[in-house]
Amino acid sequence: MKNKTITGILAIFLGSWGAHYFYLGDNQKGVKYLLISLLTLGVGALVLSIIGLIEGIKFLMMTDEEFNVLVGQSGAEAQNLNSGSANASAQTPSTQKQGSADKYATLKQYKELLDAGAISQEEFDQLKKEILTNG
Repeated sequence: MKNKTITGILAIFLGSWGAHYFYLGDNQKGVKYLLISLLTLGVGALVLSIIGLIEGIKFLMMTDEEFNVLVGQSGAEAQNLNSGSANASAQTPSTQKQGSADKYATLKQYKELLDAGAISQEEFDQLKKEILTNG
């Protein structure tokens, strides 16, 4: 279970090192940020700091629902996070059996995130594939 405020703060202050991606569990992207920062002698770190600032602001400005869709948390998991409960037994939408209407609504949310620039086309295609094959 992830918190959008923590994600945003990590992106703003440690974004050049990919800390927010490590926090979100996207270690591959986090390692890329870290390597670019270290191997470009600071120039890449400066660029990634600016990108991290922008990403952090985007995370902080997202609604809780948008953030939960982005990181794959179901509403129940997010509710448990907000109430401080550690018992999140709900599955994410991509692993639940979904009816056609639910699939459509989920895909629509992902499409809105894609259009807003919160996720990449590649991420959208992967999520779409998971929804359509697991339903």
